[in-house]
Amino acid sequence: MAEEQRNRCVKRHHDNYGRQLSRAAVTAALRDDPKEQSIDFGEDASIKGRQIEVVIASMGEPVKLFFTEYHIDYWLKQAPNRSGAA
Repeated sequence: MAEEQRNRCVKRHHDNYGRQLSRAAVTAALRDDPKEQSIDFGEDASIKGRQIEVVIASMGEPVKLFFTEYHIDYWLKQAPNRSGAA
């Protein structure tokens, strides 16, 4: 039952946010000096990365997204450069 609830929650977030985020907006935010952020999991575990904020145009609502450095590097390598070429 808990797994089913989690899946519904993930789907709801994906439907509400994920489908409305654009690759261009996320890429621009990642290139625009994202702020350092850590997510702590108790006293002994944390993940370091960066946080960006992207506005979902249809809602006018900002959404904060967390990326690890590895994820940022991968994302930006896959993105077209500023001139439009991949």
